[in-house]
Amino acid sequence: MKRFFALSLMLLLCAPGAFAQSADDLMVEQAVNQLISRKTITFVANRILTSGGNQSMLTQLNSMTVNKDSLTVSLPYIGKEGSSGNTGGNPLQFTTTDFTYKVEVTKKKDKIITMEVKSPGSDRFTFMLTISKGIMAKLTITSSSRSPMNFSGYIQEPGTKIGE
Repeated sequence: MKRFFALSLMLLLCAPGAFAQSADDLMVEQAVNQLISRKTITFVANRILTSGGNQSMLTQLNSMTVNKDSLTVSLPYIGKEGSSGNTGGNPLQFTTTDFTYKVEVTKKKDKIITMEVKSPGSDRFTFMLTISKGIMAKLTITSSSRSPMNFSGYIQEPGTKIGE
């Protein structure tokens, strides 16, 4: 028993970084939590993942921004369109105030923001933004009348130049 205790103590003393977050990680987590709680967050998409499993880098600036009571979406859409009120044009290019915002934290400390969104063209979407380690994030967009879209990227504060 003494040997087990001594071994456990040595492991704890020799590997403190294995059990604690760094100060930088803690600061990033606090900043992310503030953005989420203030409902002021920008998701910058740098990859698109189609329902067919294809993955492509995005070269243009593509984002989704929540700024308290408004949602601005400027993302590419690659998929099939079913019956919906918005025909023609990009269905993921709009600004709306008609959305809900719900946050949950998983056991792994991922933050999931779920938004039920009605676009001005009367499309209804569910946006699920999952923020994992640091600022890395995935956005899944589903609709009953369109193919689902998946994006990966990162989050930042609204108003920051994209990529800074």
